[in-house]
Amino acid sequence: MQNNTIQQRFTLVYNISLEHSSSITGLHYAKYALDLADSLESELNRAASLELIGTHQRLLGNKLAALTATLAALQIYEQHTDKEHEIASIYVQLGEHAVIDKDYSQAINYLQKGVELHGQLNNIYQVAVAQINLGEAYRLTRQYDSAIQCFQKALELRKQFKGRHLKQRQIVYAYAIGNLGMVSYQLGDLRQALGELQAAIEVLTDLNDMYSMSIYQAEIGRVYERQREFKLAEKQFLQAVRLAKKERFKEQIRDVSKLLVSFYESQNNYPKALKYQKVYQIYQDSLVNHDNVQQLERLKANYEIEKKETEVKYLVEEKIQQKQISYGLAIGISLLLFLVIGLVWSYYNVIKQRDIIKQSEEEKVLLLRELNHRVKNNLQMISSLLNLQARQFKDHPANEALTAGRLRVEALSLIHQKLYQENLHTQIAVQEYISTLVYNLRAVYNEQIGLKLQIEDIEININVAIPLALIVNELVINSFKYAFVNISRPHLQLELHKHQNYLQLIIADNGVGVETALYKEKQSFGLRLVESLVQQLNGEIKMHTQGGCIWRIHLELNEYIY
Repeated sequence: MQNNTIQQRFTLVYNISLEHSSSITGLHYAKYALDLADSLESELNRAASLELIGTHQRLLGNKLAALTATLAALQIYEQHTDKEHEIASIYVQLGEHAVIDKDYSQAINYLQKGVELHGQLNNIYQVAVAQINLGEAYRLTRQYDSAIQCFQKALELRKQFKGRHLKQRQIVYAYAIGNLGMVSYQLGDLRQALGELQAAIEVLTDLNDMYSMSIYQAEIGRVYERQREFKLAEKQFLQAVRLAKKERFKEQIRDVSKLLVSFYESQNNYPKALKYQKVYQIYQDSLVNHDNVQQLERLKANYEIEKKETEVKYLVEEKIQQKQISYGLAIGISLLLFLVIGLVWSYYNVIKQRDIIKQSEEEKVLLLRELNHRVKNNLQMISSLLNLQARQFKDHPANEALTAGRLRVEALSLIHQKLYQENLHTQIAVQEYISTLVYNLRAVYNEQIGLKLQIEDIEININVAIPLALIVNELVINSFKYAFVNISRPHLQLELHKHQNYLQLIIADNGVGVETALYKEKQSFGLRLVESLVQQLNGEIKMHTQGGCIWRIHLELNEYIY
């Protein structure tokens, strides 16, 4: 009888969490439901509660907690072969987590599995929701045709809902039409984008869905900004960030703050741009570095406690040893006994000292990560200041120099970001780092340029990574700026391979080329910097034209750990 009462309470609390519009309150009820599931010793109730916890944590921007809860739920469901519906739902959730982490290929894989499983079970509403999430993954990878197809499928499935499923019809319509609005914006159809986004917000207002409203309001702000309706754009951006702050949606606060930085920069309102740059940095750091800071503080606290305990034990030991020596003068047998006791205590102290040293080393590692984090922040602030200064010299020759300086600073910042995010000390994963650097540069200069990257998956010491990054930065920028004048299909190829004791870097474009004889006579500061960095690594550089410009660089690794 008591279990029936607890089960009824679980069902009530679970439904409150499921339907609640506030993720903070919903998370509270989901955790309460998990406690009730433990009381019932029901694994399936526990899995359902964990699934809800994962959903609310994801909306609040707590990615690690969300993913942990979701995977725990999936592990339980997979032990029950009759729970295909729940497993399908978990695949959709994992896809949503992967989208947040920008692992889009994995997201598409999970979401396609969710669509397939829900389709086999004829779960029409769940198929529609999965199609919307799959379309969002395609949209973020700029596969717009596939994205539109997914959103339209969701709208078609909506027609199959029965009358009692009015809320489900509204949810599917709002998400599908809102995401179609974001696609329309990216395709340049601003009028259609505005209509679709406003239609989505109208429905979401009735549903009290604050998270999605914040996203779509920010998108409307972007539409107004491109239409040069700057007052309306600012109003939408500020409403979106206020709503995100009210509901504590950390990711939305960060993302809308970044939009406000760009908006105020374009309006030459640099004080407000800097204000929201600081807000963006605070929430970016809290999302990435919160766990590291907590771990560091715990380690410091434990270390202090251990140190005090060790000091007390040393004093106690000293008194005991003095007492043993005094008794040892009277009786020889006692001397031998006390000697053995002293050896045991000495061994104990060695073990204790080893543990303290180990703890100290762990703290140094965390402090090194924190140092890389601080260096990255300072470099990003310098980059922001250079960007603001460059905008003030928009038509001045100094603009180009400031922009080049900003890109060099960002290349260095990216290295320190990799070091502290990926728990590295001095080693850099070259493949991911160089790829990110080149794609970032293409986004600055011309996204129409074709890229072919063949970078070996290796790690190198930061002493090599920093000059290598600056070399790639200068030569790629040089191609993007000067090589593709009147070239209909611009293309750049970058190869990096490690041989026994050296790196081979090749950068080639299909541009207008450079006359080799004039190369050394008319070197820019950037090319002089490249030659200096190559010499620093005991390397050599060669350039020739063959259907464009080809750089071949040989960098020695003998003096470095890699």
